[in-house]
Amino acid sequence: MRSLDSVHSYFDREAERFDAIYDKEKPLHQQIGDALFRRVIHERFSLVLNAIGAPGRTLLDVGCGPGRYGVELARRGAARCLGVDVAQPMIDIATAEAEKAGVADRCAWQVSDFLSWQSDEPFDAVVAMGYYDYLEDPLPHVEKMIGHTRDRLFASFPKRWEVRTPLRVLRFQLARGFVRFYSRPEVIDLFRRAGQLPFLALVDLGRDYLAIYDAGAARARR
Repeated sequence: MRSLDSVHSYFDREAERFDAIYDKEKPLHQQIGDALFRRVIHERFSLVLNAIGAPGRTLLDVGCGPGRYGVELARRGAARCLGVDVAQPMIDIATAEAEKAGVADRCAWQVSDFLSWQSDEPFDAVVAMGYYDYLEDPLPHVEKMIGHTRDRLFASFPKRWEVRTPLRVLRFQLARGFVRFYSRPEVIDLFRRAGQLPFLALVDLGRDYLAIYDAGAARARR
């Protein structure tokens, strides 16, 4: 099975479990598990939302999953949030969450892999959280995201040398999924090949690197 097919299959199966990570009301044992193993997911969620701001902004969320970034930004006043994901069950959850939050008129969701997705629309911010974990060739994805970004691109990259990496590899192998990891030089080299390094900031979140690329400033420099 190709890695892309295995990723599709994995997230078709795991959509509800993945969405549950963001729920605030859950049993105590799940809250403890989140604090121990998924802290970075909540930390980057808060950091990225606050960095983007909201009123009047537009967002493209690549690999949007259950749409939590788009829905929350729309609740904070974003003008338009578009999420793209390969898994129909994820898009179904995102659609329901937007309806529940009363922001469906400012959220749109599309089932597609990103490189096949066709649009010339620019966005104030582009987000790709937990997305580069599942790519064999990340460079064309970085290049395409930069092309759609008016302001800043936010992307997470899981660290290669991290204590939980072997466990995560085993979990994905058992689930017939695909996952990859990055060293800091690899992330820097990706953006060097795709853009201009002076406009890249890397935030160390422990398990992940959070790359923040100022595409607007890089474009103005040219």
